[in-house]
Amino acid sequence: MKTIKELQQRVIELDIEAKERQKESDQRQKEAEILFEKNKKEADQRHKDAVILFEKNKKEADQRHKEADQRRKEADQSMQELKDIQKEAASETKRLKTMIFGTGKNLGLAAEEFFINSIKPTQKIAGVQYDMMNINMKRHTRKLDGEYDIVLVNGDELLIIEVKHKANINDIDKLLQDQYPKFQKLFPEYKDYKHKLALASFHMSDDIISKARQNNIILLQRKGDIVETV
Repeated sequence: MKTIKELQQRVIELDIEAKERQKESDQRQKEAEILFEKNKKEADQRHKDAVILFEKNKKEADQRHKEADQRRKEADQSMQELKDIQKEAASETKRLKTMIFGTGKNLGLAAEEFFINSIKPTQKIAGVQYDMMNINMKRHTRKLDGEYDIVLVNGDELLIIEVKHKANINDIDKLLQDQYPKFQKLFPEYKDYKHKLALASFHMSDDIISKARQNNIILLQRKGDIVETV
């Protein structure tokens, strides 16, 4: 049986042991709290970093979207400007074509008017007197059609005159190989007449003069306000 002293000693030891356990428990509690605070702080920091990164990425994405919209707008504007330029170019091309062809047509009409007005008073070409002057003589059939600037006729002879502002050597070929053969088919009533061909122009090259003479084509050229036979 333990004595009172031994029991008291045991109580003291148990108390010391309990205090040690309590101290260890408090220490672990404190360490746990420190670890919790550390983890919480790190978690808060990670959350904060995540929020900052999200906001940064969102801002960059918004900026890229804004830039993409701007580029799309600029591309649309450039496309519209290109369309406007193409439209203006097409309009200018059309205007120039109209002006060029219109000028050519006006020059052709001016040449016709000059030669008609010059020949009309006398109706005499290369020493031959004609009784009738046909202007823009036309005829159409189902297969052929033709128009002739000036056709002079007398009792037994006719002269077909093709008028050009500036004659081209191909005009002679066209007159010989196309216009005159068509005339023979379109106007059979003149088959027994003597036929002559003429080319009237403000400007003629030496090649044209040479070829015309080789093919017995009369050349009429403007000289001041009169018509001269070349």
